[in-house]
Amino acid sequence: KLPTQPEYVSRDASIIRKCCPPGESLVSEHSKHVSCQKDAPSSYLPQPIVAQFYRDCIEDLEEELRLDVRYGNPCPSEGGMVSFGAHTNDTLYVIQNGSLLVIYDGKDYDVYDTYCLDYDRTDGVLLGYVCPSEVRVMVDLVKGQLFLLTICLIVAIPALLVTALLYIIVPKLHDLHGRALAMNCVNFAIALLLECFFQYRNRGKRMLMDDMVLENYAEYFILATFFWLLVNCGNNCFHAWYYVPRGKKANTLEDNQRFALYAAFAQLIPLWIILSYSMTPAGTPAIKHYLFIPIGVTLGLGSLCLLVTLLGLTRLKNCYYTCHQIRQRLVQSGQYEELCKYVPVCGRKVNKVIYMNKYTVPLFVVMGTIWTVMAVTYYATYDLPIFYDILFGFQGILMFVIFVCMPRPYETIRQWLNERRYCAWMCRVDPVDDGEEAPMKRQMIAPMMARAAPRACFLDAAQYSAYMGGPERLKLNNNPFKYLEEF
Repeated sequence: KLPTQPEYVSRDASIIRKCCPPGESLVSEHSKHVSCQKDAPSSYLPQPIVAQFYRDCIEDLEEELRLDVRYGNPCPSEGGMVSFGAHTNDTLYVIQNGSLLVIYDGKDYDVYDTYCLDYDRTDGVLLGYVCPSEVRVMVDLVKGQLFLLTICLIVAIPALLVTALLYIIVPKLHDLHGRALAMNCVNFAIALLLECFFQYRNRGKRMLMDDMVLENYAEYFILATFFWLLVNCGNNCFHAWYYVPRGKKANTLEDNQRFALYAAFAQLIPLWIILSYSMTPAGTPAIKHYLFIPIGVTLGLGSLCLLVTLLGLTRLKNCYYTCHQIRQRLVQSGQYEELCKYVPVCGRKVNKVIYMNKYTVPLFVVMGTIWTVMAVTYYATYDLPIFYDILFGFQGILMFVIFVCMPRPYETIRQWLNERRYCAWMCRVDPVDDGEEAPMKRQMIAPMMARAAPRACFLDAAQYSAYMGGPERLKLNNNPFKYLEEF
């Protein structure tokens, strides 16, 4: 006799699980059994047995037992289910604790807790549906995936939170673009934490009906990350076509108002989508159109914004170079009174937009690629395995690499830490002797004086030569990802 035996617990805990209410049975949709329809072939349920397990056999004690019946899909998030029945030479029993006993061709058996019973709509044969993650062949694979998921999230979640913190506290990073990126990282970190929590709560068996609220929370934060990505793309486009061309100056109040508008857009619309469409009127999980369609829309609009931003940057660079060439020719011909008609756009602001766009594009490509593959997989199989949570973990690590470890943000963060003496050898700047420092000072004095002084319409040749950074002409470069030479 085996040391562990199934036991009847209570009327609420020990129950027979049926897929559909009386008079209904599952129908196939996209090769998956996903909905209950009327005209069921049978309403008979097998009589539960009181079983006792031995090393080489199972004994039916032939005691009378009645169990209540509950209805519902045991694994809504997995989409597909593994079926057992007479078609595959399986014999099905419900035992005293409400579990499903499946005997394979009279030679081996398994006991499943997450299941539901139904009838084949063709010949009325009793079928038992079990979640794929419950099947024994998947146990080792699920354990390996959970271990890899743990390793990824141990790195990814702190990395995302550190990225968000740096973009909040470092002044040069704490602009509108940086705050939107910080919100993206915070939402994504919370989503990863929730995904990890319910994966471990069910030990890789995916979620049951009681976990739907937790899954909806995770989907809300995931959806919010895509809306924040769209905010960043739209903000880049706004700077390239309005803020920089019109010479707008930084305004803290205006930036705060725009950020509040962005936050309302990126946090409230996903909340409305999840609350409105994640459940069917019957209270069962809906097919994830509510998740993948909004993500597809945000990616489409984001692609459009990125394209328009690139066109705007090309236009700004052309105007910048053309204006400098015209001013140089006016100075050479002595027409100083005409200079004020050709004031170039601020190269520093153009470079800021190029910087924002350069670091938004790789994030967009990574997020768009992962979710495109996920959408294709989901609509082909109606299943989202744990492997995709692992991909999310790698995505979080990659976001840290892009926005913290790349040269420009890393140098900004290093300089800020060095100014406050928060780090030691890794932030220390090597001293430069006078022999090397003097030429750099001589090259920078004239442009700095020109920038410090107001733009004058009447410049002599020497002053204009200093303003241009020297007698050499600017090197034309229309690549929207290359920085301008600032003078």
